[in-house]
Amino acid sequence: MIKKEYRLPIYLIVFACSLIYPIYQIVNLNYLMDYEIFPFEVSLYDPLDLFRGRYVALSYVELGKPEVHEAESIPQAANRLSQKVWATLQRDGDVTKLSKIYFDKKHLPKGEPFVKIDGDNYYISWQYEEIAEPERFEDNKENRRPAVSEKNSKQKKEKTKKIKTVRVTRLPISKYFMNEKLAPEAEKLLASTRGHGTYRGERVKAILHLRVYENGHVASEKMTVGDKTIEEFVEQSLKEQAAEAERKEGSRSWK
Repeated sequence: MIKKEYRLPIYLIVFACSLIYPIYQIVNLNYLMDYEIFPFEVSLYDPLDLFRGRYVALSYVELGKPEVHEAESIPQAANRLSQKVWATLQRDGDVTKLSKIYFDKKHLPKGEPFVKIDGDNYYISWQYEEIAEPERFEDNKENRRPAVSEKNSKQKKEKTKKIKTVRVTRLPISKYFMNEKLAPEAEKLLASTRGHGTYRGERVKAILHLRVYENGHVASEKMTVGDKTIEEFVEQSLKEQAAEAERKEGSRSWK
């Protein structure tokens, strides 16, 4: 049993140790580890959350149709949700797409940027192929004829399962935190089932700029709409709405 005079120092040591790893991660990602910034087109949707208004929920518009690395042996894990994959990146115009999927990190090409994707953020489409077994022949002096099973005269076929596609639905960053007054307005301006918003009758794209570190981790850098950050874009919209309301109020009082 721990003596009373030792309890406080032990608790303080345990508490200090629990802070070491997160502090190391913050320092490592922000100051020590190299990263590259990649832009991804996103759409915003209204989350059913108690903290609604403090962030906007993100849906990635188009991450591409990445190939699967040929040398991969597909894991037959009982729980696929625990199986991570790694995806290399390639730029496509002003956005980024996923290039190739790897189930084993050791197959990743050196020097290429990649992201780590959890098992609940992708799904696999399987393709089944039937392969006929080679025919077996009976020895016969006059002629050779296929051996026929008494139970089943049809030729046996084997089914093999191959990956057709791997579709990534989401990257590790699924929320963008904003001022609680600006976030709901951002959703109104940019949320759309078609993957983009409209502003003054014109299509606008929200671009999430992600830091991609050399170990595959990611972090938000900023979100932009056109040449403005999303915060500047929303503030401009609110000012325009206020000016429009003031003009309408002035025209009513003049009448």
